[in-house]
Amino acid sequence: MAEQYGGVFSYCGMGVWTFQTSDPLFQCDFGLRLNVTVKTQNCVKTGDSTACSGQGQCVTYRTQALYQCRCCHGFSGDFCDDLDACVSNLCQNNATCEDLHNDPTGTHFRCSCPKGYIGDLCEHKLENPCDSSPCANNGSCTPNELNYACACMPGYSGDHCEVEINECDSSPCKHGICVNEIGGYQCFCIPGHGGKHCDIEYNECQSNPCKNSGFCVDKVNDFECECGPGYRGKDCSEKVDLCFPNPCQKGSMCFDHGNYFSCKCHAGFAGHQCEIDINECDSSPCKNGGKCHDKVNGFFCDCPPGYVGTRCQTKENSQDKPLSDVTRSSHSSRSVEHVHSTNLYIIVGTSSGTMLMVLLVLAGCYCHTHWPERNFWPRKYSEYQSVGDKTSQDLSSILAPGPSHDAIYEANALDYSDSTLNSPIANSLKPKRV
Repeated sequence: MAEQYGGVFSYCGMGVWTFQTSDPLFQCDFGLRLNVTVKTQNCVKTGDSTACSGQGQCVTYRTQALYQCRCCHGFSGDFCDDLDACVSNLCQNNATCEDLHNDPTGTHFRCSCPKGYIGDLCEHKLENPCDSSPCANNGSCTPNELNYACACMPGYSGDHCEVEINECDSSPCKHGICVNEIGGYQCFCIPGHGGKHCDIEYNECQSNPCKNSGFCVDKVNDFECECGPGYRGKDCSEKVDLCFPNPCQKGSMCFDHGNYFSCKCHAGFAGHQCEIDINECDSSPCKNGGKCHDKVNGFFCDCPPGYVGTRCQTKENSQDKPLSDVTRSSHSSRSVEHVHSTNLYIIVGTSSGTMLMVLLVLAGCYCHTHWPERNFWPRKYSEYQSVGDKTSQDLSSILAPGPSHDAIYEANALDYSDSTLNSPIANSLKPKRV
């Protein structure tokens, strides 16, 4: 039936058959249900028409996505075109054959000889196994009948000292990078560490980098300075003005001494920053029961009756003193309390009077400058009027006095109801001859 439809049945194993045909109108009348899977074949080499180079079968499995070559014994490769040179096993004396691939002739192989044998096919037996120098990397060989032992140099291991030991596998560098070398290693430390294994941390404070008595704190590849008063910066070399702003109170003067300051306090104050107002009454300066009142840089005593003085130290005796002295003595202690008030009143009064005079002068100058056509000052009485031998031009008015004349006049009472203030004095005087 397969020949009838131009197809070929193939058994693929595991109960799987395949039917290959080129007839697109093929109809299955077997009464079987087939699951058809289309796969790409990868069995024909480019430039060749024979599948698997004629040295294998092009097969597939249900789990595979492609058709691939299954090579016959002695052949290998994707297209079974590589002859396995070790099929004939030409190596002698139990040597291991290693096929050299990519050789279609199958003539290239290599034999790994056991100890005590040499040659391409391991066909020669050695009297001394060490004659073949089996130990690599300058390892020393010690023969033992048909066997030998290799003593490897540092950094190598294996039966033939062929394995180079990586000393960096044990991470010997604590704070650095390990670089493997032949027979050893080298550590490249991160900044701040040193030593063969980078296990030593440098102390940057050993060089005393902090100036002006600054305290050094060591860090990893760094340091920090805790500066004292008056200095700042990475190494405490920058000076700070301790008197700016002025820490001294009550307007006291500040003195910068480098790493500390001092205050020159005004009288009546004390303390490091002149913050203490001295209480002069603490020493009980008032005598004879006088009551002390504290002041800035001073005190005054309120004396009991019968005592006077700045400290109430004098007993009052009214029989020996005039009344004025007794009164002045009785108030001597209280006058201290009012001396500042009196001085204040004097200063305020003087200042006010000065300001008033300045304002009056400025007002007069202003008026004289802006109204020059008006004369605000009283003029002489210039009207012509005879008074005996003199005229009124020679006489003075009340508000504008003039030079006097050698004459004697009798005065009469003035009439103040006259509003003319500039009338001559002659109107009220009568000449009297002498």
